[in-house]
Amino acid sequence: MPLEPYFQALQDKIRDVQFTDLIGNPDAIATFLGAFAPPVGYSPPAGVDIEDRTVDTPDGGVPIRIYRPAGKVTSGVGLVWAHDGGWASGTIDDPGSHAFAQEIVHRTRGVVVTIDYRLVSETVRYPAPLDDYAAAYGWVHDHAVELGIDPEHLALGGGGCAANMAVATTLRRRDAGLALPAALVVPFSLFHHVVPEGTPEQQEKWQTLAPTTAFNAPMVGFIWMNYTGAPLEHSDDPYLTPAIADLSGLPRTLIITSEYDHLAPDGEHFARLLEEAGVDVTYLEESGVQHAHLNFPWTEGARRSLDVIAGWLTAPAMAGGATVKAAAR
Repeated sequence: MPLEPYFQALQDKIRDVQFTDLIGNPDAIATFLGAFAPPVGYSPPAGVDIEDRTVDTPDGGVPIRIYRPAGKVTSGVGLVWAHDGGWASGTIDDPGSHAFAQEIVHRTRGVVVTIDYRLVSETVRYPAPLDDYAAAYGWVHDHAVELGIDPEHLALGGGGCAANMAVATTLRRRDAGLALPAALVVPFSLFHHVVPEGTPEQQEKWQTLAPTTAFNAPMVGFIWMNYTGAPLEHSDDPYLTPAIADLSGLPRTLIITSEYDHLAPDGEHFARLLEEAGVDVTYLEESGVQHAHLNFPWTEGARRSLDVIAGWLTAPAMAGGATVKAAAR
């Protein structure tokens, strides 16, 4: 289907912006980011209590934020979540973290814990962000009851690069013999060193995207180089690129891709890999949206995905490894 009007207007605003226009230009960056600001009139749902804490680690601690329904009476559902941004950008205050968490608490009466992992820099590279993510999840798992979470209903997830870290953290815990999350929620992911080629129909849709939202092969290569500190010519590390991992034994997984996104084939192919490994996987392509659509919870497409995530978290575990794909495009 066509891009939702909000996303089409956003693409039109940034159509002529090139990455080189933003380098070292604070005014240009501020103007560019302003195009992504929430519209007047949107605010996250009320009735959510918020608490900031820090998880102690050997590297100095990881800030986390805990979201609970007001009054502390919870449904027992729990989700540990982190923002996207290619390991290089994004914060715990972004809509894809802060507003997302409040939207999920509102829908599930559960508890969401978000992670402010270290972003890559000249001194921070892989696996430091993953170490932060894993440490934060481990703390939440160990304190689940205190937080109002039923450990049997504690899920793990995140968008984009955080989807990668959610699966990598689960693989680490499986390989170390530690308790796994009950479920994974991994939208608009990056699991492959080289993203699978899209169909002709997908490639035609990608032509409509502005350069700064086109996660094509050069951009993916830059993201990997920035994460690891050197060009990633290949990968034999399953915690870096989970698409090459033995995926057997992973918990049930919800994968959501964005229709207008170069990375959509990554999630679609990973869903097939999970299914082949015997994992209970649900796959949905959200129609009419661009990459990282959950960062825009005021849009129709994001609201549909939020409803899916909330329903999936609160429903009994699916049986039989069913794979579901949205028919609308």
